[in-house]
Amino acid sequence: MIWNFVLLISFLISAGMGALKAGLIDFGLNISIGPDLIFWHGEIGIILFVVLLFHLQTNSSSFRKLLSNITV
Repeated sequence: MIWNFVLLISFLISAGMGALKAGLIDFGLNISIGPDLIFWHGEIGIILFVVLLFHLQTNSSSFRKLLSNITV
């Protein structure tokens, strides 16, 4: 449960920063938060990946059960 919340928060922060930076680039705005924004977008993305690994590990039995019930 906690990993779901951490995944959600880290995804929203990372996606928000990426969307903000993309918007700044599209409108041709050169604001001084650019380099800091890119740095923190990358750091939050790394945290998102690490939390994803913990989430997959804690829910691996549920994933196996779900995948074993799928018939092709």
